[in-house]
Amino acid sequence: MWHQYLQISLFGLSLLLLCAQVAVKQKHAVHLWFALFCGSIAILALQRLKGADWGVWQYLIGLGACLTCNGYWLVARALFRPAAAVDRRHMLVAAFVALLVIGQQLLQLLQTQWQGAATVWGPVSTATGELLTLLSSTMLMLTLWEGCRGLRQARGAELRQRLLFLGSFAGALFLCLIVAKIWPAAVADSLLRQNLAAVSAMWMLVLTQGLILWRLPRLSSQTAEDTAAGPPAAAVLSASEQQLLTAITTALQQEQLFLQPNLKVADLARRFALPEYRISRLLRQQYPQWNFNQLINDLRIKHASGLLADPQKQHWPVLVVGLESGFASVGPFSRAFKSAMGTTPHEYRQQRLNALL
Repeated sequence: MWHQYLQISLFGLSLLLLCAQVAVKQKHAVHLWFALFCGSIAILALQRLKGADWGVWQYLIGLGACLTCNGYWLVARALFRPAAAVDRRHMLVAAFVALLVIGQQLLQLLQTQWQGAATVWGPVSTATGELLTLLSSTMLMLTLWEGCRGLRQARGAELRQRLLFLGSFAGALFLCLIVAKIWPAAVADSLLRQNLAAVSAMWMLVLTQGLILWRLPRLSSQTAEDTAAGPPAAAVLSASEQQLLTAITTALQQEQLFLQPNLKVADLARRFALPEYRISRLLRQQYPQWNFNQLINDLRIKHASGLLADPQKQHWPVLVVGLESGFASVGPFSRAFKSAMGTTPHEYRQQRLNALL
């Protein structure tokens, strides 16, 4: 009785919130990912409503429940990070997990419908299940990290939002992953474990919708900034901050610190005996259009351009140019160079050398 009531409630709540995201006129990325997550949770609730009573349909229905842990990770990124928080890499990771979920459902369907399939596909299904368990746990930890990231620098409403998210998400994980494994009644009853998961899912759905509404002004302001014409203006710095920025610029450009492979903010922090957050904050204020890696890559690309255009160094392989410019290997160098200059290093060299003839 309770099992059906909770699964129906979860199904209805998920569909309601899905429709709410669709109804939003000025959508942000978080609305899209949250809508997909809600749809996946609704399908999962539908599958668990009758379980084995669905027959073979339980596996076909389960194909749609492929954006749960991985889907909520994307929601958390879009919720707590600036614009473009979810790019192709993150979508590929989430899609890989989704494909594993779909594959697991199909393997289970295969084993129930074809005699002897369990012998052939059983080990594959077991391996897929173990891999899914590992990746799902990784997705959960990454989601938790999204709330922790930047927590020390957060103030006011931002701090309260992150603490609310962390407390709620950690509580949901504790209920589903700890209580369900140590409570004897839950250990012996799979339906009770599903009920605990349903309660946790409903709370996180409501909480996430609340956080989206709470953070909507911030999300809207980020969108407005991103769509404004021209690059964002650098912040006005105090005398002490300007002095520190000058020292950092001297170290990076004149001393060519950017040539150091795998240069991190931590390296600058150690050099100037300052906390990392002060270096990061100062560089964000002065170069709001770039993060640290983009700033360093810009300096490296300019240095590499000079080497490629130098007739006396035309015998240098592209790999050597990349290494001499601070890149760890030729692959990242070629990708970064083409992204910045529109051509490959080899093409750029040929263009510059032809211009001298």
